Amino acid sequence: MNSSPLVDAHFFSVEQSKIENNSFKLTKSESLHFIKSIRGKKNNIIWLLNGKGIAYKAKVKDLDNDFVSGKIISQTKNFGENKFKINLAISLLKGKRMEMIIEKATEFGVVNLFPLVMNRSIRKKINHSRYQKIIISSAKQCGRSFFPVLHEVLTLNEWIDMYKNEENIVCHMSSDRTTKQIIKSNINNLNIIIGPEGDFSHEELILMDSYNFKKLNLGNRRLRAESAAMCAMLKICQILE
Repeated sequence: MNSSPLVDAHFFSVEQSKIENNSFKLTKSESLHFIKSIRGKKNNIIWLLNGKGIAYKAKVKDLDNDFVSGKIISQTKNFGENKFKINLAISLLKGKRMEMIIEKATEFGVVNLFPLVMNRSIRKKINHSRYQKIIISSAKQCGRSFFPVLHEVLTLNEWIDMYKNEENIVCHMSSDRTTKQIIKSNINNLNIIIGPEGDFSHEELILMDSYNFKKLNLGNRRLRAESAAMCAMLKICQILE
């Protein structure tokens, strides 16, 4: 990563429109978090994340009417970001499992999140606003300056039509190829594809084979979809770092 977040740093999301002339103002919810949750004071140093790839080091100057404001000290581009771009295309999962994936994908540095409906998907839609809040919360927790883009739900066929010419990695036990055999250190942009709880259908596997998507075996045990996604993100990040 280009800049390692400080272990004891406090991160807040900030709207770019609220930064002007080297001054900032937090939203009411972020201000209350500073005042009530971490019991922040004037002259505290905090980090502001604009969600577009910039982190601002700042000093708090005023706590006026429950709004926090202050001065920008410096800014850092690509703060907390990978040097490479990984994207996650994953079938919609049941219950809290999808929320876990949104959170962990943010922590692993995923840039684009593609929720997909596949032949064996049980869910067909997402709570976009809730997932967006999870992304921002996770980005603040791990110190990422870029908030992953959460795309609208697509079918697998629709997604393939749009991204079939990119570097696509399908995680599936039918493959005998390992991460080290497939992922080369000079790759700087790839898509990880994860199927639903009931696995990809035969037709989906044939379709992805027809476009020469690479298949990756994550090990000799059958993993839940969310476990497979986290395993793939971890292994790929370790090779590309």
